[in-house]
Amino acid sequence: MGIKKTKNQIKREEKEAALRACEMALLVAKTKEKASNLGSVSRKGSLVLTRYIGVKPDHSGAIRRFDDYRAKHYNLARQVLGLIDHTYAKYPVPGFLYRAMLSREGLALVFGDQGTAEEIWRECGKRRFVRWFLTTAQGGSLAQEMKGLLTKKEVHWFLQAPLHNSIQKNLFWAKCAAAGIPKVSCQFLTEQIGSKVQQSRMGSRADDIIRFYATEMGKMRGNDLQEITDFVRAKLWDPAFSYKGRTYSSMVKLSNDWHRSIYSTTVTVNRTWPQTLPAWVHRKKDHCVTAVELTSSRALADEGRRQRHCVFSYEEDCMRGWSKIVSLRWIVPSENLLQTAEVLNRITVELNPQDPVGGPNSGSLQPGGGRARDESHSPLGQRPRLPDRELGLRGGEQLAVAVGGC
Repeated sequence: MGIKKTKNQIKREEKEAALRACEMALLVAKTKEKASNLGSVSRKGSLVLTRYIGVKPDHSGAIRRFDDYRAKHYNLARQVLGLIDHTYAKYPVPGFLYRAMLSREGLALVFGDQGTAEEIWRECGKRRFVRWFLTTAQGGSLAQEMKGLLTKKEVHWFLQAPLHNSIQKNLFWAKCAAAGIPKVSCQFLTEQIGSKVQQSRMGSRADDIIRFYATEMGKMRGNDLQEITDFVRAKLWDPAFSYKGRTYSSMVKLSNDWHRSIYSTTVTVNRTWPQTLPAWVHRKKDHCVTAVELTSSRALADEGRRQRHCVFSYEEDCMRGWSKIVSLRWIVPSENLLQTAEVLNRITVELNPQDPVGGPNSGSLQPGGGRARDESHSPLGQRPRLPDRELGLRGGEQLAVAVGGC
């Protein structure tokens, strides 16, 4: 039989145990803090912040010593941008050009999930884009620097391009805006046919494509814009197809013929790609809604025939990982296990892994597949970090096109 402890002894032992637990928790926290290499100070030193910058501190374009920088903000992303401004900038710079100055880790910090898109992080530290940033930040002539690539009018619009686009995409956005296309339509076209690969496929045909939209877009009604753009995107892969001199009526006819051929597509080779989205089901009393990722050529062709749209034309994009196609289905379960469940309705959705969710640049679905987005970009010193959000299907991705009829 053990010695009976007094109340004071028990109280003292409990206090010592609690103290040991606190010391252990503090030791674990310090170990994690040391491993993170960020330190406990909210305002980081310039040497710590350089890990988020993709340009060397002793770069020839520096106008001030980076180690003289003292952070004025507690937000880490703003501290990083502040260090870039201190070291390289005299004048305000469009927010999207900061991508050239950030490291891949810095992109993820400042722009959220957008920094994980390959087309975007490959712009980190790219010499041509760094020169554009430094020219703008130090009062040089960007029009002279970009001579042969953009006209002076296009450079003017380039400096007003949206924050959430990559630098390469904003080159296309600027050309569309300079041609007189409305900003919302510029963004729609940039998302649909303005990627780096698509611009490369256009080649010298880009001016003809932009001219067509600038002169004929006012005549389009209903789903015309989406359907014609799907046709234009598909024909980018055909170098022999010319857009020169195309009119609204001729493009409608070609687009309709192309769509009819897509509806009746017979899959000769069933190509597959990995599923990346988990199964998703939302149950109601009398029905359920399910999200099914389409991961094969046959699945795309079947969806296109049922919905009478051109989702099969996204096969190459899915294979390359540029797009993910999800079929949202409203289903009434059948009591008879041998009978197929009744599908009340379905919507085909494209998920673009390169687009962020939430914040000022989130897109809302519009009739005909267009999106309304905020075209503004934050001025110097007021660039907020784009927040990470979740859509229920998957965080870091955005509903890019709702195809009711493509």
